[in-house]
Amino acid sequence: MNGSASILGAVLLPFLGAMFLSRVRQPAWLAVLSLTIATLLATSQNASVEIAWVPDLGLDLLFRNDRLASLFAITIALVGAAVFPYAHAYLGDHPRRASFLATLLAFMGAMLGLVLSDNLLLLFVFWELTSVTSFLLIGFERERQAARRAAIQAFLVTGGGGLALLAGVLLIGRASGTFQTSEIGSLHESPLAGAILGCVLLAAFTKSAQFPFHFWLPNAMQAPTPVSAYLHSATMVQAGVYLLARLSPALGEHPIWQPVLLGVGGATAVLGSVLALLNRDLKRILAYTTVAALGFLVALVGVRASGAFLAFFVAHALYKAAMFLVAGSVDHETGSRDGLSLSGLRRAMPGTFVAAALAGVSMAGVPASLGFVGKELALHQGLVPLSAIAVAFGAGSVAAALAVGLRPFVGSGSVEAHEAPPSMRLGPVVLGIAGILVGLFPAAFLGTLQWRLDTGDMSGDVGLPRGPIPEVGTPLFLTMASWVLGTVLYGLWVRRLGRGFAGLGFDRGYDLVLLGLGRFAGVFSRGLQHGLLNGYIRTIALTWVGLVLLGLTSSFSPHLLRADAPTVYEVGIVLAMLVGAGAALASKSRLAAVAALGIVGYGVALVYVIYGAPDLAMTQIAVETLTLILFIFAVYHLPRRTARRNRSRRVRDAMVAVMVGTLMTLLSLMATNIPNGGVLANYYAENSVPGGKGRNVVNVILVDFRGFDTLGEITVLSVAALGVYALLRLKPGGGDPSAP
Repeated sequence: MNGSASILGAVLLPFLGAMFLSRVRQPAWLAVLSLTIATLLATSQNASVEIAWVPDLGLDLLFRNDRLASLFAITIALVGAAVFPYAHAYLGDHPRRASFLATLLAFMGAMLGLVLSDNLLLLFVFWELTSVTSFLLIGFERERQAARRAAIQAFLVTGGGGLALLAGVLLIGRASGTFQTSEIGSLHESPLAGAILGCVLLAAFTKSAQFPFHFWLPNAMQAPTPVSAYLHSATMVQAGVYLLARLSPALGEHPIWQPVLLGVGGATAVLGSVLALLNRDLKRILAYTTVAALGFLVALVGVRASGAFLAFFVAHALYKAAMFLVAGSVDHETGSRDGLSLSGLRRAMPGTFVAAALAGVSMAGVPASLGFVGKELALHQGLVPLSAIAVAFGAGSVAAALAVGLRPFVGSGSVEAHEAPPSMRLGPVVLGIAGILVGLFPAAFLGTLQWRLDTGDMSGDVGLPRGPIPEVGTPLFLTMASWVLGTVLYGLWVRRLGRGFAGLGFDRGYDLVLLGLGRFAGVFSRGLQHGLLNGYIRTIALTWVGLVLLGLTSSFSPHLLRADAPTVYEVGIVLAMLVGAGAALASKSRLAAVAALGIVGYGVALVYVIYGAPDLAMTQIAVETLTLILFIFAVYHLPRRTARRNRSRRVRDAMVAVMVGTLMTLLSLMATNIPNGGVLANYYAENSVPGGKGRNVVNVILVDFRGFDTLGEITVLSVAALGVYALLRLKPGGGDPSAP
């Protein structure tokens, strides 16, 4: 199969599988699908697909499988191959198992589409699709309030970042002239570089749970274990990291790129490691270590440590997915995830213990594991801030690996347990073995997946490990220091840290922000949605005045206000209209006011007649007459006015009316002085007969060129008519409208 077909198959197969999942009876089919996708991707290096979608907007279906996309896509597919059979057994006979697996497949397709997209607009579409599907997966157990809250929280935080990403994508398109990712050059000298960088960083930090947006990821552990293993090890949370790596060539030269990513990533790595040891729940410990790992990856992108980034990304995906699956198996078979109360499970769950040991070795960064290679490459960069982050993060990883991968299985246990089913043991064991095997041959692995985060080649001569035996030097000494510090932290966790501090975090800040937004929305709504028609009109009028004046500040020219001397007829009509408007304002009777306004309407019709527009004049007269009749019928049944508005409100409304009238007059004068024969006018004149089969250009514009606009107006009127009909049929007191 050629590369283009494999890319389309990788993106579409999960969605097709999700659509027909209800017909699938064998869980092995899910694993076969995932492995097939991985195989197709592995054989299609540097392939691309281009399908026109909305070319006028620069939105085309562009997919490209370069080395970075291939690395992420293969990891997503392989981890999925381990998770899907596990999920099938984990859910057992759950009545919504098929819908869960279908949503998980759709999420896989969204992530594959995201990393393979070569169009930023298309990437944004898949970015939002991952947020929607993750919302459904996190809130799968919708009967629990905690699950619903976690799903909403994750959706709001990542959705806010999605809006920032959309703004950043549009700014990138304007600055570079293209949305095709592979064609975007360096943007650090663009006037929009600062705004672009801010939007991109906000999107990446929210998606990848960077400080201060890290709180949503541990709360998302309310999801079933397969979701935690898949979404929060190799897929959704890595989307922000992928975005930073993908846009590093375009934005990496900006002076604040490295300090911001190094600072935020380092703070997240240290904070996540600390918070992990303040918990005793196995999944929450792993969740906070995921936060720390994501911070470490962001720091690696910031300093463009390409080799370390590649190695540690794969290592983390393998060992963290395996660890989550192990924690889920322990919970599934014992009914507990308390790391301080579980012990001695190796006798009852030997297969799960093997998986935990293999994944724990890579997580702790023991030599001959891929986790060791990733951290060692980071230390080889020779940067003091990065080395400090690596040591602190490494120590936290060692402590967490001992807490999750060792303590529940050693000692003499008193908890009743039995081994998990084979389909729940196979996935974590395979992932753990993969992390060890790749770590045994790091040079071959890095050579195969070599990729550049910047314009220079990835460093290949700075003492990279060539085999499982580490080289003696400063990086090894720092690694050993992290092992010692991690062991000490584990001892403290067992004795004190894990007791009583599980609630420490930044979740309260989210609640306060949400509460503040709710109160602001209430005040804002009460100020605008007050139920007074004149207030609505005033708000609309002032908003229009403000927007028009803002536009005129850059395009106003005094020569556009020229006007010919008015004729006697025009002066007479204007005076009559002014008298009618004044009479409407001064009248104490509603009927008299309506009649006075009729003078203004008929005066407008006379203006149309003078300027040779009889069709408009006839329309104006018909509408004015019908409006007067309807107003008279309506006003006749209104109660008599007992009081007039106070003087200040009348003055305020008069000022608004004068502003709107004056501005409309200025716009009319400017429009009459704009030279005719523009491109748009010529287009309509030339295409009116051949394209619209009509010589009346105005009618052709309304019927043909603005056909969808007219259709929209008809639709609005139809919906309004249905609403009026429903209100007329509604019986007082909540009775049945169909009752006689």
